Amino acid sequence: MEREEMIRILEELIRDEDTNPTARCTAIRTLREIAPESPTGGGFADLYDLQTPRRKATRKVNGS
Repeated sequence: MEREEMIRILEELIRDEDTNPTARCTAIRTLREIAPESPTGGGFADLYDLQTPRRKATRKVNGS
């Protein structure tokens, strides 16, 4: 089996709604390992650059 065929099969598994969720996750992980990155950096790359705002913990003192 050639690499392109493996990639095609994994993509089909990922898109198939009848595939077991665990199998879909495994297919995604495997595809990410064997498929080359897209030239634009990939789908979620921009999200990793976002800073998560932190909320300050507030504490009530004496019922105030």
